[in-house]
Amino acid sequence: MKEVSQKGTFGLSEAFVAFKNYIAEKDIAEGIDYKFGEILHHSSHTVGIRKIYHHYNFTVEIKNKGCWIPRVYFAEVKMKYGHKYRFCSHLEVTDDGLCYSCQNEGINKLKHPSKGGYSKGYDGAVCNYLGEDSSDEEDELM
Repeated sequence: MKEVSQKGTFGLSEAFVAFKNYIAEKDIAEGIDYKFGEILHHSSHTVGIRKIYHHYNFTVEIKNKGCWIPRVYFAEVKMKYGHKYRFCSHLEVTDDGLCYSCQNEGINKLKHPSKGGYSKGYDGAVCNYLGEDSSDEEDELM
C-alpha cells in the first residue's frame, strides 16, 4: 500500500485516520495505492459537556489499472466520555442519510450514509456549532 498525503487542510488527519481504519476493517488495504484529496464539507457539534463529534465529507483517489479514481467518503470522529471513536463509509451518489445535528444547523451540503452508523443528533435540538472554519475544534479532539 502506497500513501500520498496532502497537508494543511483542517481535519484532514482525523478524517484519514478514520479512512485507514475503514480500509483495514474491510481488508482492502493490501495492494492498493491511494492518495488523500481534500475535505469537501465539515461540521462540528457539541452535546452537553461529554460528547463532541465532527462530520466530514472528503475525497480519496484510488489507483485502479493505472488510473486515479476519486471517491467521496463520510467520516465521523467522536469524543465521548474521554474516548475517541471513528466511523468511515464510502458515499454512494444516492446516499442522503438523516442527520438532525447538521440539518438543525443548516449544513445541508454535508452528505451522510443512508445506512447510518454515525451520531444523528435530535430533531429540533440545537447544538453548539463551532463552524466549518473554526480552528479551535481540532484541539478538542486531541
